[in-house]
Amino acid sequence: MNYTEYPVYKSIMYPANVFGLPQNVFVMLLVITLYLCIVEAQFWFAGVTLSILLLSKIISKNDPFFFDIYFEVIKLPKVMK
Repeated sequence: MNYTEYPVYKSIMYPANVFGLPQNVFVMLLVITLYLCIVEAQFWFAGVTLSILLLSKIISKNDPFFFDIYFEVIKLPKVMK
C-alpha cells in the first residue's frame, strides 16, 4: 500500500480558545461585563474582566488544555477527588 502524508493543522490539535478561556466561558464573561458596564454603570468590573483575561492568557500560555481539564475536575464527584 502506498500511504500519503497530509499536514495536520494546529486548529485540529488544539482547542479553540479566546484569551486562553474556552469560547463559552469567554462569551459568558463578556455578556456579564457588558451588562454591568452599560446597564448598571459598574465600570470597575471592566478592569476586573481585563485582569481575568490577562491572567487566563498567562496561565494557559504553555498548556492550552488547562481550563478544559480544570472544568472537568470541578465537575467530578467528591469521591473521585
